[in-house]
Amino acid sequence: MDRVEIKEKKIVGIDLGGTTFKVGVIDFSGKLLYKSDTNTPVELGDKAVLNRIIEKVDEAIEKLKIDKKEILGIGMGAPGILDIENGINIFSPNLKWNNVNMVAPIKEHFNVPVFIENDVRVAALGEKRFGSGKGRRYMIFIALGTGIGSGIIINGELFRGSIGGGGEIGHMVIDSNGPRCNCGNYGCFEALAGGPAIVARAEKAIKNGYKTEILELANNNISNITPALIYQAAKNGDKVALEIFRETSFYLGLGFVTLTNIFNPECIIVGGGISRSWDILMPPVIQMVKTRGFPRSRDVVEILPSSLGEDAGVIGAGVLVIERIEKEEKI
Repeated sequence: MDRVEIKEKKIVGIDLGGTTFKVGVIDFSGKLLYKSDTNTPVELGDKAVLNRIIEKVDEAIEKLKIDKKEILGIGMGAPGILDIENGINIFSPNLKWNNVNMVAPIKEHFNVPVFIENDVRVAALGEKRFGSGKGRRYMIFIALGTGIGSGIIINGELFRGSIGGGGEIGHMVIDSNGPRCNCGNYGCFEALAGGPAIVARAEKAIKNGYKTEILELANNNISNITPALIYQAAKNGDKVALEIFRETSFYLGLGFVTLTNIFNPECIIVGGGISRSWDILMPPVIQMVKTRGFPRSRDVVEILPSSLGEDAGVIGAGVLVIERIEKEEKI
């Protein structure tokens, strides 16, 4: 297959989550030609999930009116601990999977190369090639959500670590006396700055009697509180909500300073649901990096929002295929 023929083909990207999964089709320029969003039937087991993915990829091919032979390959981003060489999801609590072969059934059905990688890492690949990190060889993509994940690019290559566990920045210890994290440790980055930590600050303030619009926005039901509601209250000038974001920004800033000092990246790109509160959350983080980061490292680093947004996962999964094929075919 020559270069022109390869670059005329389409690539499928799959962004698999415990609640929903996205199927996208891109071309070699990164243009998203098709995307669908489907509930993940986790409760039905791994075979049902993989069969549903196959159905949705078939549907994408049909709706685009292309032949299966036009598909160059399929990339998948998934949560969990992965054996990327053998296509195995070793353990994923979000999917309730243990040692599930993600690649075999999909490869058998479509007869094309299929590659897997951690979901946040593929988003980093998307941003590196087609998003805010385009042209950068040293960058970190950070996903702020329920947890805090990252994809780290060093000299243009995805950093995986010695056993594939590299980039677990959510479990850097920021405060040894901090709250217990889901991982069992105390004071982890995500335990202090992830979505549940933001909500916990609001719940504590309300239980301590502070007057705040947050409860009203939650229809007077504390269990309805979300980071998005707290952000809405902060935008309205609510003092409690603003203080919650001030504290969260402080911990985020500490983490970003550490990453800047260790990796000396050209940029840190921020995505994930919590990043939608950028205008309130991130300016203090940027200021902390610029004042407390190591000289020179702090001077060169840019902190940028994701330009691919919620499409970073499907586009990045496609990039996983593009980069593998480029290496193998030397194009």
